[in-house]
Amino acid sequence: MRKGFTLLEVLIAMGILAVTLLGLLSAVVITQRESITNAAREEASRVLSEELNELSVKDYDSVTLPNCPTDENRRVNYLHDSCKNALNSGTPTESRVIRNFTLTFGKASCMVEDTTLNVKTIWTNVCWKLRGKTYHILGSTVIRKEK
Repeated sequence: MRKGFTLLEVLIAMGILAVTLLGLLSAVVITQRESITNAAREEASRVLSEELNELSVKDYDSVTLPNCPTDENRRVNYLHDSCKNALNSGTPTESRVIRNFTLTFGKASCMVEDTTLNVKTIWTNVCWKLRGKTYHILGSTVIRKEK
């Protein structure tokens, strides 16, 4: 009766272990990538919220922004293009540190004014680049003129 494993059995076991570990490693890499993407999206949401809050506390007459296109698709395209231009030119941008790396966010805003209701709807877009892809998050707030 022999004791131990043959060289062939050990090599087969090592091969199975290597394939299993490679599968686990790819799952860890994908999870890490998605985690960073989600952290960037969460930080962009904070940047957007801060920007909208800052605009919403301003006096109605002191808010002067470019006029938005009234068509929703054209407005979104306008804000996306303006935000990408801001990101590429460096103004207006904001940098934040997320998990040991710095991410720069571009910002673009425009407004639609309804003079009959004395209301300004402000649309803001925050964009960022991550792994060669540009992401966007869009939000709005309303400012009403006090009588």
